[in-house]
Amino acid sequence: MASWKNSLFLVASVVWFAGCTAEKPAEPAAPGGDKTASAPQTIPGPANAAVKGAKKTEAVDFVAVGLPILTKSCLGCHSGAGAKGGLDLSTIKTKEDATAMKEKLEKAASLVESRRMPPRQAPQLSAEERDHLVAALRGL
Repeated sequence: MASWKNSLFLVASVVWFAGCTAEKPAEPAAPGGDKTASAPQTIPGPANAAVKGAKKTEAVDFVAVGLPILTKSCLGCHSGAGAKGGLDLSTIKTKEDATAMKEKLEKAASLVESRRMPPRQAPQLSAEERDHLVAALRGL
């Protein structure tokens, strides 16, 4: 039962993200040109990926989506000198900072995806937050 809900969520998310892309509208046909013989159009970006069977870890913008979730949900335990697991996330301010820690963040993505992080006693991520965070971390 959960898999169809996940699939529905994925499709809805991809459609929503597709609406957020800043794609340039198609140029109108030249005057006097053949308006009926146009080439088939493909939808650029995430929407096209949905048609081809996108995964729920479709890349999302790390700074706009992933960093706010990390800040809200992870820095309580993973910051400063006493960062749990030796993972200090407080140093991440840009995508480049995160990319420098890509190996550690890939492991963190796996822990979040498998629901081993955040720990049970900590406030939990919503399904949407979890999917977005995993996608942002894997998109580095």
